[in-house]
Amino acid sequence: MLFDEVLDLLTEAARELGKEIDVDNVQQAIKDQSRLLAKAIREPGYRRALKSARNIVAIAGGIDIVDAADAADAKLLGVIEGALGMTAKILGGLI
Repeated sequence: MLFDEVLDLLTEAARELGKEIDVDNVQQAIKDQSRLLAKAIREPGYRRALKSARNIVAIAGGIDIVDAADAADAKLLGVIEGALGMTAKILGGLI
């Protein structure tokens, strides 16, 4: 399933970067945020919503989102943002 693939992607990225994430919390956050983003994908402010969703998923997983986050956390934020954007497009029927 789509959400399982996204979770696998994030888990693997975290492992490669030497980080651990709270899988259960991240899994639910991915589902919730992707569904919300799919509804907002064609709306003004979508990019801001995507960044907010990214931060919610990161916080759920225990990933540091402040500007001073280390390089690994910054890379994970990029992976999360990309995965959420793609998932929202699939759910929104754009892909």
